[in-house]
This record gives sequence, structure tokens and C-alpha cells, in this order.
Amino acid sequence: MEPLTQAIKWPVIGWVVVDVIFILMLFVDGVMELLTMPVAAPLTIAFGVWVGYRMIELGGSFVGAIVAGVIVGATCAILTIVGIGLIHGTPMDAVLPLAVASLGMNVSGAVVGGGFALTRPKRAV
Repeated sequence: MEPLTQAIKWPVIGWVVVDVIFILMLFVDGVMELLTMPVAAPLTIAFGVWVGYRMIELGGSFVGAIVAGVIVGATCAILTIVGIGLIHGTPMDAVLPLAVASLGMNVSGAVVGGGFALTRPKRAV
């Protein structure tokens, strides 16, 4: 498999699992009010860091890390729209900003993760 496919595989699977958990939690009254952007931000950034770092670790480029971040971020955004918007029934004008912010934070995390991996000292073999 090429680095991009390998780098995005588990973060995408992870987002699906996390969003299924979120969708199930949203059926409990009051949870939606707790699931704000400040609460979700560390998670979205962590997924971006994960995919960006992994992309470089697998021999990909910095641009590849950003592309991987866009793919994982788009996955998160789509799952947000489907899970919170369509399944939970939250109006799109409330869900869309959350989806866009999640996409942006995944990409930002990928920039950080990819940059960190590129600047990390190489280990002697």
C-alpha cells in the first residue's frame, strides 16, 4: 500500500467508531449541549496529528500529510453532518459550522503532526 492509504486507514476507521459512539450518546438528553467545539477540538486535532505524523513516518511528504489531513477531516465533517445532522435531527445551520471547524482542525493537526515528524531527530540504526 502507498503511504497515503496506510496513513489514513486507521484514523478513518477510528473516526467512524468515535462517531458511532457520539451518535449513541446523543440519544441521552443533555449530551448534545455538552458536545461543544471546545470539547471536540482536542479530539479533532489529535486525529489530524495522528495522520500527519504517520504519513511522514511512512515516507510521505509534508504535502502528503496535509492531503491526508484533508481526507481524514472530510471524513469527520461528513460523519458530523450525517450523525448529528441527519440521524440526530439537528438543523444544518447548527451542524455545518461544527463540520467545517472539525475539518479545519483535522488539517491543522496534520500540519503539526507532519511538521513535527519532519523536524524530529533521526535515530541511529
